[in-house]
Order: sequence, then structure tokens, then C-alpha cells
Amino acid sequence: MIQSFFVYGLFGLLMFLLGTYSSRRQSVYNRLGKYTSFWVWDVLLALLLFALISGIRWNVGVDHLVYLENYLKQQNFGRLVLDKEVGFEFITRLFTGSGFHFSFYFGFLAFLQIFFVYRAFKNERYLYPFIAIVIIFGPHYLSWMNGIRQMIVAKFLRLQKI
Repeated sequence: MIQSFFVYGLFGLLMFLLGTYSSRRQSVYNRLGKYTSFWVWDVLLALLLFALISGIRWNVGVDHLVYLENYLKQQNFGRLVLDKEVGFEFITRLFTGSGFHFSFYFGFLAFLQIFFVYRAFKNERYLYPFIAIVIIFGPHYLSWMNGIRQMIVAKFLRLQKI
């Protein structure tokens, strides 16, 4: 329990600080009339940090162990427990076929989730620190790690509407 408070507290703080830096950079660039690329070190580091912590988590979300069992059965026996969406199955088979450890798989799925959210707000980076805090310290992170497939689709659709 103490370890969780420490890890997620540090995780939230780092995401907040990276978001604050990104927000300040965009503010300065806007005043100077410069374009702020999405692929700058602070945004990339925030995306990778989110993917790393989410990839190595254990039993966070009710469905985590079901997703893990699905991944391991596909990797070891060549069959999926979950017969779900074509895209999700493709990603699962791609990672299992390449022999990746399941933490890379979960990290990639988490990367997709946070990428779509950050990309949707790329021109409003002043929201990045608050997005990070709301996601990690609110109920959203647990929802994201529980309904992985559904949340990726919801975030992708949100990006398409902006």
C-alpha cells in the first residue's frame, strides 16, 4: 500500500511537472509566433513515462489478469481466450508473435491511450498538467487500465472529432 502511494504519487508529480514545462514552452512559443511541435522531449517523455508505469503495473484494474491470461495463452499456445475486435487481436498477435514480454504489450496499449488524449489537446498544452493529475489521481487511470480496448477506441474517436 505504501509502495503504491509512493509510485503513483511520484508518477503523478512527474507527469504534472512535464505538463507544466510543456505548457510554459507553448506559451513562450506562442508569444514569439513560433510553432510548437507535438514531438518535443517533454511530451515524448510524458508519453513514455505513462507507458512504462502502466506496462509494469500488476493487477491494476479488474480485467488486468484476464488480459494477461489472454496474452500468455496466445504466446504459449497460439490461441486467444478473448475473441474480440480485429485490431486488438492484431496487436496482441503482433506482440506475442514477436516474443515480447507482456509488460511491453501493456505499455504499448497505455501509450496509445495517453497519446490520443495528449494529441487531442496539442494546441491547449496549458491543460497537460491538469490532465495528468485528473487521470492519475482521479478514477480515470483505473478505468483506463480496466477497460483497455474500450478506452483506446473512445480516445481515438475523441481525437477524430477535434
